[in-house]
Amino acid sequence: MSMEIVSGEGEEVSKAMDLFGHVKRGDLEYIKTAEPDVLLKARDKDGMSVLSIAAINDQLDCCKEILNKCPSLLYHQNNFNNTVLHHATYYANGIFRLIDFFVSAALNAAKDEGAIQNGMTHFKRWIKVQNSNGDTALTQAAYYRNLDIVKRFVEVDRQYKLGLSKMAGYNRKTALELALEYQDNEMIELLIDSGHSDVDYSANIDGTNSLSPVTRQAQGTQQTGNSTDMNSVQSNTIMGSKNMFTLAEVSKHNNSEDCWLVINDKVYDVTKLLGNHPGEDEVLLAAAGKDVTDDFEKVGHSIIAREWMADFYVGEFESNASLDSITRLLFEVANEKPQPYSHAQLISFTKEFSVPLGSGGFGDVYKGQFPDGVPIAVKVLKNSRADVMKKQFMAEVSTMGRTYHRNLIKLYGYCNEANTKALIYEYMEKGALDVILKKNNLDMVKLYTIAIEIARGISYLHESCYPQIIHHDLKPANVLLDSKLSPRIIDFGLAKLNMEKSQFTQTGLRGTRGYVAPEMTQLELGKISYKCDVFSFGMILFDILKSKINCAGQVWLPGKVWKKFKENQLDSFLKDCGIKEEDKENAMTISKVALLCAEHNPQDRPSMSTVVKMLEREMTPRKPVNPFPLYDSSSDNSTMEDSRY
Repeated sequence: MSMEIVSGEGEEVSKAMDLFGHVKRGDLEYIKTAEPDVLLKARDKDGMSVLSIAAINDQLDCCKEILNKCPSLLYHQNNFNNTVLHHATYYANGIFRLIDFFVSAALNAAKDEGAIQNGMTHFKRWIKVQNSNGDTALTQAAYYRNLDIVKRFVEVDRQYKLGLSKMAGYNRKTALELALEYQDNEMIELLIDSGHSDVDYSANIDGTNSLSPVTRQAQGTQQTGNSTDMNSVQSNTIMGSKNMFTLAEVSKHNNSEDCWLVINDKVYDVTKLLGNHPGEDEVLLAAAGKDVTDDFEKVGHSIIAREWMADFYVGEFESNASLDSITRLLFEVANEKPQPYSHAQLISFTKEFSVPLGSGGFGDVYKGQFPDGVPIAVKVLKNSRADVMKKQFMAEVSTMGRTYHRNLIKLYGYCNEANTKALIYEYMEKGALDVILKKNNLDMVKLYTIAIEIARGISYLHESCYPQIIHHDLKPANVLLDSKLSPRIIDFGLAKLNMEKSQFTQTGLRGTRGYVAPEMTQLELGKISYKCDVFSFGMILFDILKSKINCAGQVWLPGKVWKKFKENQLDSFLKDCGIKEEDKENAMTISKVALLCAEHNPQDRPSMSTVVKMLEREMTPRKPVNPFPLYDSSSDNSTMEDSRY
């Protein structure tokens, strides 16, 4: 991480710059001799304090000494509104001992203020800080599934009645809703137990109510001790429903492919979940009906199990049926799996497809909204061949229907009728990244953040999903931005589920010219891996770099960057192309990581998790081997030049 001191002169600056290195190494004796004013004022270019640097490097003793000298640093926020709680929750997916120390230190400070009520006001404001992504430290801990840290926050929340557990984070998800999506039983029970009827949980910091009907229902069950009445759930959930089925019965009315679209992998997840809660009642028989098959085990009573049984209902909707937000949330329970909609409903949602957003190889996209006002984007698939359109539809539903990540587009639902195949997505206000890059109205810092988030989304597909998901068509046009300029990866029509998570046989060319990995065009090699996505991401990085430089002529930028890198002239090349001094470090990192991602040999490309670490500067990029062997380094013109530049 590059450090930059924002205050002080002469000897003071020298001491401060030296300070960061000592803190990262955990040099406690040096910290003890440091002047408090230097500790207090030192910042890096992201506004990180010396306490934050100590936290992300897990230097507890240094944190203690720094706070002893500069107590106010505990409440400092960097340029992205992150506190030390956010840092300690994020790095290494959470460092519990630091969280425990910071929370205890803040509580002691509140008590030392004398008037505990005023002190707790300060503490409450601090522990509920939302960063630029909207996350509190608790929602961030829930996202990274660090149970110990979640438990510590919940204990404080319960004791001092802070309302922290009911605050929504990124994408308006509370910690409980994230736990439900992950099917994390321990975290679910912990967060349900945190509810108090005498606490005002009504609002987030922005004044909006964050608590979903699912959360209220789960809390009501926990507080009253009454199990959920599934008949009530049924009658209150499926408005406009013509027929009602359980998953045990649904196969009588659908072929195997349709049934899989409805069920996906939820049956096995739910059965496994129920098996962890022994008791006296036979929940499945009571909730799923008398036609339960032998595939379902009879397991014991559990409040959580009763909540999850709502997931066992499948409705067949009439053409004029409408769903409000409460219906969708209860019907989806907490994991918000895609829901079926009719063609007539799509006509209503889009006002007869009156507002087109764009058109692509797989279909036309229209703007619409649900009856409750939530904006949506409806993609109506098109292809002259029904079998091809069916494959596109199955690819999108089977991938997006089983994923959750803040940098992947959210699939609300689908239409699967004889003459209509359509997908309903969340609406992205800022549009596609390729358009943004052409407008060149974002600074390098924001573009760099966007690059990191895209990398995280791809890393999730490759390393956190089973089966592994390979996108196959990554490019700026398939990245959309929300109102906060946070990216979402879209268009999984070419996606491939890789059961072996290693290699698979490619049967046809996939992807877009300029972003397709070289091995994709050499099908005699036979085997393709997730590294083709890594190559595509490298080309996206070159696109980001291209948007910020002014190079004369139509040079092929990736080849030019490789040439200058080999000649040890990359720094001067970027400067000559108009990169500002304050953007040089980001531009250099993007260039080096892009070259590694674009290696000609797939085995030389890094994994996406390694890419994330390099972009976040937790890891130094190694020297590339040979990204572009066919590039003519003796000339600025090259046969590898393409129409994107």
